[in-house]
Amino acid sequence: MTCILWTILSSLDKYPTILNAGLKGLIYSGDADAIVNFIGTQRWLTDDGLNLTVTEKWQAWFGPDKQLAGYTERYTNLTFTTIKGAGHMVPAARPLHALYMFECFLYSNRECNEVFDYPKDPAEYLSGADLTAPTTNGQDDDAGAVVWWWLGIAAAVAVGVAVVVMVVLKKTQRDKKVQYVELNSGTAKPAYS
Repeated sequence: MTCILWTILSSLDKYPTILNAGLKGLIYSGDADAIVNFIGTQRWLTDDGLNLTVTEKWQAWFGPDKQLAGYTERYTNLTFTTIKGAGHMVPAARPLHALYMFECFLYSNRECNEVFDYPKDPAEYLSGADLTAPTTNGQDDDAGAVVWWWLGIAAAVAVGVAVVVMVVLKKTQRDKKVQYVELNSGTAKPAYS
């Protein structure tokens, strides 16, 4: 068995220079990330790494769909955000919440809530979102009609398959009738002949 030793240079010493230059930074982690979990990231930012001081303690943040999207903690010039239910690839797992997080970080929460339009899903009426607002493209969303169309096709195919299966089963039952043979006579012959 061979052992492979990975040597990775640390970039930890570069962060104080970046943060002291007055640049804003965003570090985010999915709370379901099995590769780089958010607890390790938080430790790296505080006691076990950069030794940053918390300026705003943990608080929940909500996406444009009014759902809990994760939690945020702020340090001097740095925001640490978790995204609920996302793994290592946050934008792939939670695209709406990732877009909202990035835009709120870049443009401010006020801009996110008042200026930007986000996609609306008519199926999410339980979220408390305003479903009477127009969709982002200004056209009617006919996704529901497409779903019903495909459900109709699937139902027709299922009925067709069920009919074929019933016909085949009936035919095989008819062909497999039990054949009795008379044993009293000298030669065996089928009883129905």
